[in-house]
Amino acid sequence: MSGFIDKISGTRAFPYRWGDKNVWIKHASDKRRPVSSFLQDSFAQAVGRDIFRCSQIRNGIEALNHESIRLREMHRQGFLVPQIFDQTKTTLILSDLGKNLKKVLTVIQDAPLRKTLLSKAAQTLGHIHSCGQYHGRPYLQDLTLCNGDIGFLDFEHAPLQVMSLREAQALDIWRFLRGTARYHENDPSLLPDLLKSYRATAPKESIETLAESIAILENPNSLSVRLCIKFLRSIQPARANALNHNLSLALHPAQNL
Repeated sequence: MSGFIDKISGTRAFPYRWGDKNVWIKHASDKRRPVSSFLQDSFAQAVGRDIFRCSQIRNGIEALNHESIRLREMHRQGFLVPQIFDQTKTTLILSDLGKNLKKVLTVIQDAPLRKTLLSKAAQTLGHIHSCGQYHGRPYLQDLTLCNGDIGFLDFEHAPLQVMSLREAQALDIWRFLRGTARYHENDPSLLPDLLKSYRATAPKESIETLAESIAILENPNSLSVRLCIKFLRSIQPARANALNHNLSLALHPAQNL
């Protein structure tokens, strides 16, 4: 099998039938450094907060090796992640982990059911954090629904190379909540409910770090930082900016009365 997958080229990740198993074949793929990553790093330096730094691994082979290490580490701790069936220098063969959560939520019309699934995902992420782990980029497309449980995919970001564990965990829940922003517009209770679900299992330090980071965005303490935030907001989706404001209200209720 290793010889076969070394010869495959084209799509970065695709499903494949391997004997009696459904698997995913994933290739190493280099990534260009977007302009936004320079802005992130510059902003992080300006405010003295590593949580704002870019953590993506751009070299494809390095990213694949990092993902392999992380998947084995998470699997050893009993978390629901893809099993590695085979690996070469440039390719991983991974077990199928169920339905993509983003796609599942897109077709669900029942808002209470959608909230239940999102709350379960938030609680599962909190449990991972309570065990001293992190994901790196838990957007909805990087989560799955597998036999009623929440699974995690795509461990190609390496936040611990540029920030502390607590910052990585705070960034995880921040990114997860950003991924759910489209559903907040029609359900104002969703954001506080997801925070409550996360808090039920997560270490309090991750919430504290998230609150401190959001406060920097909502209450900049210098003109240069204000200008930088203004520019960053101009290139972000409106939903992301609204989420940060609503997060500030949820995390600092006493300060916003």
